Amino acid sequence: MLFYIHGMGQQTSQMVEATDSMQTNFNSQKPEQGVVVVPVDWAADDSHVRLEGNLKAAIRYHPDQKNAELAGSALWKLFSGLEKENWNGMPLNVIAHSMGNRVLRCVGKSATPEDSSWYTDALQKDTTLLQAAPEDLKSIENLFDNIFFVAADIPESAFDDPDGKHHGEQAEHALQSGVAALAVMTKRMHVLHGNRTDGAMHQSIVTNLGNARLGSRGPWSSELLGKAKAVAEVLGVEVKGGGGLGQGERTKVWDKIGDALEEYEGIEKDGNDNNSNVHVQDCSPWNKVASVNGHSYQFAPEAVAYYLKHMTKGV
Repeated sequence: MLFYIHGMGQQTSQMVEATDSMQTNFNSQKPEQGVVVVPVDWAADDSHVRLEGNLKAAIRYHPDQKNAELAGSALWKLFSGLEKENWNGMPLNVIAHSMGNRVLRCVGKSATPEDSSWYTDALQKDTTLLQAAPEDLKSIENLFDNIFFVAADIPESAFDDPDGKHHGEQAEHALQSGVAALAVMTKRMHVLHGNRTDGAMHQSIVTNLGNARLGSRGPWSSELLGKAKAVAEVLGVEVKGGGGLGQGERTKVWDKIGDALEEYEGIEKDGNDNNSNVHVQDCSPWNKVASVNGHSYQFAPEAVAYYLKHMTKGV
């Protein structure tokens, strides 16, 4: 069972088409597994503005950010009501695409509303995320086998350490962003990103005043020159120098998130110990083949193959 949360501006007909494409690719690659794609149709903006392209997207963007927060709160009520034993051991998984990741992170935020004890207790040295979690959250520990953040239009700092030096929207680290709560709900988490070849992520960086997105380069810090380069890419301006600094630095994925996720055999690490069990996949070799702007690759055959590889572990 795979819940699919669509992105910004998607209307019902588009959601149905995307779900059908994803289901078709699952059926063609692994029909014996019987994967069922369940669409989550949240109320994205449906205003009929007589504009096209980036300007139309920009007008829809902020209303959909608010819509995503409302949808996340409602989806938390659904997910928190699911009881694993009622599924007879069937693996449950979630894919969120683009701004659907804002819906997903708001599921996590809704799990711990204004609960300062969650933040305080979870930060204690000898306290695990599960021990510090509110009772409602503990009741659905490991409800999901995998959560996939695909082309995620959320701040790149969403997985970051509480000590990360971020500002504005980027200031929401793992506990505040909802990702730490999601880590309690699932065994494994995955970030699929376009590595700068995703045109929609470029536009989103501008719309968000230069704050880099998780779906652009994965969990990388764009502080200092890295941030300047991210903006310059959108503007078509070359920024020279900086070496490793210019590329940004890998954000410190909080150790307690990794500790909360199940380790299992057969999943290779990405060479960075800080990432622990948050698995990162660079989709740039094929995302622009899947869609013209390199953004709508959530149902591409290569993406589906990645999902299956991880969904079938231990099955």
